[in-house]
Amino acid sequence: MSAEKVLVGMSGGVDSTAAVMLLLKSGYCVSGVTMEVAPEGVPGGNSCYGAEDIPAIKDLARRLGISHAALDLRAEYSAFVLAYFKSEYAAGRTPNPCVMCNRQVKFGALLEKAAASGLAFDKFATGHYVRLERDASGRILLRQGRDSKKDQSYFLWNIPRQRFERVLFPLGDLTKDEVRELAASAGFRDLAEKPESQDFAPPEAMEELLDGGRPGNIVDASGAVCGRHKGISRYTVGQRKGLGMGGLEEPLFVSAINSSDNTVVVSPKSELSRKIVRLRAMNWVSTDAPSGPVKVSVKIRRQHEPAPARFLPENESCGTVEFEQGQFAPTPGQSAVLYDGEVLLGGGIIEAAA
Repeated sequence: MSAEKVLVGMSGGVDSTAAVMLLLKSGYCVSGVTMEVAPEGVPGGNSCYGAEDIPAIKDLARRLGISHAALDLRAEYSAFVLAYFKSEYAAGRTPNPCVMCNRQVKFGALLEKAAASGLAFDKFATGHYVRLERDASGRILLRQGRDSKKDQSYFLWNIPRQRFERVLFPLGDLTKDEVRELAASAGFRDLAEKPESQDFAPPEAMEELLDGGRPGNIVDASGAVCGRHKGISRYTVGQRKGLGMGGLEEPLFVSAINSSDNTVVVSPKSELSRKIVRLRAMNWVSTDAPSGPVKVSVKIRRQHEPAPARFLPENESCGTVEFEQGQFAPTPGQSAVLYDGEVLLGGGIIEAAA
């Protein structure tokens, strides 16, 4: 019986390299693929939306002893991710482009284009720090990675559950330090010491993506003008830095962004605590949509510690989270992800908070 064929998404970093190494060791027939998403002229560097060094990645694949293909997904990325990114910011919301990219491009259009290009594969793998398991009934469970500091389940909540049937996450049971050591011991010390990508886009690209915002007023909760902003797309709820409002007795934070009158509202930190969060565009992964209230733990941003709450469904695609304690600045446009312990149940986009 021939070995199962696995296509690995390769970025040229240590995580995808380690994923390839582990799959080869497990006896899979492995090949690599890289998606090109940035238009010509966008710098690379330490970011997700940047020019890929395809020759370097192909050389890495050669060193690993696997074949490699680079696929042009710039049109798909522009249509699904960049358009969404720009429109959300223009509407006064703060998008999460990685969540949209995972659903529409990395675990969507990339695999469709790979198959259409003649690449043969049974499974698709990435270097995400998450685990896939099955319950007693055989249902897929998406579980947080063992390395809690590197867990990336938050970014995968919006992928349709059936797609996980063909996905492998080889790094789910490893820590980042173990992955670096694995790469270094195999002769890839250059990758083990390579800095990780941190931002969605390099500063130069962000300036271009958010270009065109109209300056307007920064106001307090009463409507009194406190200052001027450079365009609402440059601000997010909970932001303190960059407001140009130094010398105040009490620091002020962005508490609301109004696209209707092009204003940014600021308030003291104490006024940004919210217990009620309404969600839309929900997706359920490890469970069906609940028919009634359920106790959950909820993350409202990547670095947020899951907080105990009750979820009240309205239908399969929307509902309300009631936190036991107030949470700082739930941000419209960002993701709220629901967990039962380590198991990701589902998630949604924050529509409003109170």
